[in-house]
Amino acid sequence: MVECPSPRSSRSERVNVEVSQDDQAFSRSGLVFLYQDVFISYFYPQGGPSAGGTQVNVHGSGFLNLMSLRCKFGDVSVPATWISPEELWCVTPPGMEGEVELEVSNNNLDFSSFGNKYEFQAKTTILRVTPSRGHSGGNTEVTVVGTNFLNT
Repeated sequence: MVECPSPRSSRSERVNVEVSQDDQAFSRSGLVFLYQDVFISYFYPQGGPSAGGTQVNVHGSGFLNLMSLRCKFGDVSVPATWISPEELWCVTPPGMEGEVELEVSNNNLDFSSFGNKYEFQAKTTILRVTPSRGHSGGNTEVTVVGTNFLNT
């Protein structure tokens, strides 16, 4: 087995992979390595409960329909569902409250690095609803008291 880092490439492209022991005679494997950059243009929702389980729709470019397609929330990598080269879905893992970077990868090794922020939010609780009843015609002003409401 031989391990070596791939050289830089200025564009997405397929290149042949061959090896040599003397820098003159090369193998003729016909195997290909694909340079494919991934980019996130936008995603939604931009936050969800810290318990996880939120489906996030990610839009961008370069997404490949591979088993290794992943989203990473902070340090936690999760499988992604390929929809098209410009869209994928992933489900958030349980997380700590606060912002983490959301990045994507075609190979579960090389992740995008654009500083996309996803916010894990504290669980919302409802303590009281006042009044607890109203007219069936609607328009009753209702006050909801609780914790961890978002200002949206």
